[in-house]
Formats: sequence, C-alpha cells, structure tokens
Amino acid sequence: MSSIIRCEGLTKTYTGLDVAVLNGINLNIKKSEQIAIVGASGSGKSTLLHLLGGLDTPSSGEVELLGNNLNQLSEARKGQIRNDSLGFVYQFHHLLPEFTAIENVAMPLLIGRMPREQALSAAKDMLDKVGMTHRVEHMPSELSGGERQRVALARALVTEPAAILADEPTGNLDRVTANQVFNLLVEINAVLKTSLVVVTHDLTLAAKMHKQFKLEDGKLAAFS
Repeated sequence: MSSIIRCEGLTKTYTGLDVAVLNGINLNIKKSEQIAIVGASGSGKSTLLHLLGGLDTPSSGEVELLGNNLNQLSEARKGQIRNDSLGFVYQFHHLLPEFTAIENVAMPLLIGRMPREQALSAAKDMLDKVGMTHRVEHMPSELSGGERQRVALARALVTEPAAILADEPTGNLDRVTANQVFNLLVEINAVLKTSLVVVTHDLTLAAKMHKQFKLEDGKLAAFS
C-alpha cells in the first residue's frame, strides 16, 4: 500500500469564522514515516490531526485510512477501523483513574473483544517496552507525569497500529522528561514500523522526525 493515511483537498471551516481553519491540505503518510507538524497556537494543528484520525469531519476534501475513505464509512465502521489501525497520544494522558496502568493499556484490546487474559498479557509486554514493568498495578494517581505519559504511550501502541497520531505528547512535561518520552516514542515507533505523526510547538523535537511541515494560514508546507 502506497500510503497509510492520505488526505486531499482537506478544508475545515467552523460556523462564525470568515476564513477556513484548514484550506486545501494535501498529505500522504507512508508506512514507517515519522512526520512532525508545527505551527503557532490556534493554527489548526489539532484540527488537522483530528481529521486525519477520523475524530472530526472535514468541510470538504477526503481522508483515506488504509485505503478506506473515512467520509464514506458509517460511524460504527469508522470507529472499528480507528480502534484497530490508529493509536492516539495527547498532551494530557487521559488515563481512566479507576483502572490500573495495565488495565488502561489493555482497554483498546478489550474494546476490540480480545479475551481479558490475552489483552492483559499484551498490555504487560507493552508496558515492559516503555520501561514501566514495576508500575503495572499502580493507579494513575500513584504515577508521576512522565510515568502517566509512558502508560498513555503504551496504550496507543498496544494494538500495534498502522499509525500513531500524537498531539503535543510532551507539552505537559518538563524538558528532561519530555525528551525521554519523545525519544521513547520515536524509538518504539521505529521498532514497530508504524507511521508517526506528531503535532508539536517544539522545533527541537520536530527536528528528530523524518519530515517537518509547518501549518500557517490554513496551508501545510514542508520545511527543514
């Protein structure tokens, strides 16, 4: 397959705004590619990521995920493909506070109807990969900010998705922890051969990716 995620002519306009937040975005994300998208606050980076992940609907244009046009799918089918094929990492970890680390990581597999013991085994393996072997039974409230983000990263990776979409994944962390988490994300992504799209305001982190794009005035342009 030539692309994991492809968008063409993508626009997004919100009611009450005179200009499009996104205006004719074209992007082709191939297997194993690591792509950074930078831009000023409010430039539409998160909006673009939500459209690429099928979490929002474009005003015009199309998004394809593994050859499936998301505009043409039912919400149920879109949700199924999203759960099977994509992993999401956000600035805030969004862990479920009433579940342990291993249960949080296993959640996408359980939603996909994998047997519980098999899901927990896969979750433990992924927590091992992100250096959280000693924290599998801890609640989110018992973890540091960096540890919570590692658990969130393990949750995004546990289905071995075709692509990871990360929205400011280190934005809530101090510089040292941010570098550790970001490097871990890139390293594990390279091992699993998934595609990686990271929205970030940090040019230093963006420079570690294969390709860098800047979103400005609704347009996406490559830079280095």
